[in-house]
Amino acid sequence: MAIILTYTGAGSYAVVAKRSAAFKVAKKKVTVYAGKKVKVKYTSAGKVKLKTSDKKIAKAVRKKKYIVIKGIKEGKAKIKVLYRKKKAVIKVTVKEKKPAVNKPTKSPDEVIAAATALNPYSKAVNSFGYKVFDGLKSNDKNTFISPASIYIALSMLANGALGDTYNELVKTLGITDINGWNNAISGYINGSIDEMVTLSIADSLWLGKNLKLAPGADNGFIVPVNNYYNAEVYRNVLFDDSTVKEVNKWVYNNTNKMIDSIVTAFPANMSLALINAIYFEGRWANTFYTGNTVSEPFYGSVSEKNVQMMTQKDSYCRYFKNDKVTAIEMPYSSGKYAMDIIMSADADSRTGDIWDSLTTGERDGITAALSDINSPVKIRTLKVPKFKLDYSSSDTLKELLINLGIKTSFYENSADFSKIGTGKYGERLFVGEIIHKTALEVDETGSKAAAATYVGVKNASANLQDKPSEIDFIVNRPFILMIRDTVSEMILFAGEVNNL
Repeated sequence: MAIILTYTGAGSYAVVAKRSAAFKVAKKKVTVYAGKKVKVKYTSAGKVKLKTSDKKIAKAVRKKKYIVIKGIKEGKAKIKVLYRKKKAVIKVTVKEKKPAVNKPTKSPDEVIAAATALNPYSKAVNSFGYKVFDGLKSNDKNTFISPASIYIALSMLANGALGDTYNELVKTLGITDINGWNNAISGYINGSIDEMVTLSIADSLWLGKNLKLAPGADNGFIVPVNNYYNAEVYRNVLFDDSTVKEVNKWVYNNTNKMIDSIVTAFPANMSLALINAIYFEGRWANTFYTGNTVSEPFYGSVSEKNVQMMTQKDSYCRYFKNDKVTAIEMPYSSGKYAMDIIMSADADSRTGDIWDSLTTGERDGITAALSDINSPVKIRTLKVPKFKLDYSSSDTLKELLINLGIKTSFYENSADFSKIGTGKYGERLFVGEIIHKTALEVDETGSKAAAATYVGVKNASANLQDKPSEIDFIVNRPFILMIRDTVSEMILFAGEVNNL
């Protein structure tokens, strides 16, 4: 209560009682997305002071009669609002907006039909994938690639190539009919063959401001890439620091946060970029009970290490074994997607060495046997490690592709992408770099996998043994893994895990 003396004019004062101005904050709890702002109205007779518990989560400033709170990153913070001896607390929850993974536009039945049509082409994808996988893997390191992602990115590029450059690309990819492949992949990339499994395939084309398009480039290259590959097309791109952020954000969004960046900078003579991103998320048909996950040794190629080992008892899986390898198929959901785990049949032999000795036919024979509907067997004990891994390849992949036969694309004096155009002053276009990044998470409920492939263009059979009645399958040493769809049989991801 404040006492105010008011002069009455007769040498006396009137006593008037007046309450202090009210102090009030309109909201005590707010939610805001990172990078966004929210206003909270307050009432007071004077200025208020603000204190934030964690400025890395949220910040607050006064603006007229509002407290403006900005979300910085996901988390919780408290904003203290102080007025004289009074205090109010605003609890702030900052959320990250869920990335908009490419939404399916086709039903599972439509994609199944497309996968069936894709089947004749999947052998070429897998054969190419084996060669890339073999060229990148190492017996003492972990390797994880997406043959499908690299293949799609390069086939988009092939649509803009001519002469020897085109011939080398399609020959190395094993494409005998580019129009047939374009049509086949077009129906496949817009959904999943299983409504309980997420498969998102996204593409984008970034056309630089310094790119001088050929007269027929729109209809001969841009429109086909947009139509067949559903590629987002960005024109008049500056390829500056802001574009680095945009490209990385595109990859981040289309891999559901699993890959946060793919480029750090662009060269001054950058003309265009092609990017493919794949995100896969599937739940095991037979999930693991978390209470059975315990610490057990994994005998890696470099050292032994205790890992979280997931365990199942008395389950049924498709199983394969011969004198070279032993393998198991772990289905997702309805079984239209699966992860194959392959190890050497002899525990004393390196799985990587045995894999290297197999022909393409023998490798295909393993997946063919695992796809046999009559082959499920009883698994008394199944043990699989719970793990995460990331992988990146750039210069190594470029040199490997040159060795596989894609030569002229990478040399400014011989590349022929004149179907697309030239540099601003007529300079020849050529592939300056190709970057491939992947990530994988495997746990009791299922697995998540993501891949991104960036192409930057500058100017200048095995014989199955008798099927056992029941087995143990213990994955406690180096192994090969494949994630594939069991309709087209195309390998989406391939990896070698040597150490955890």
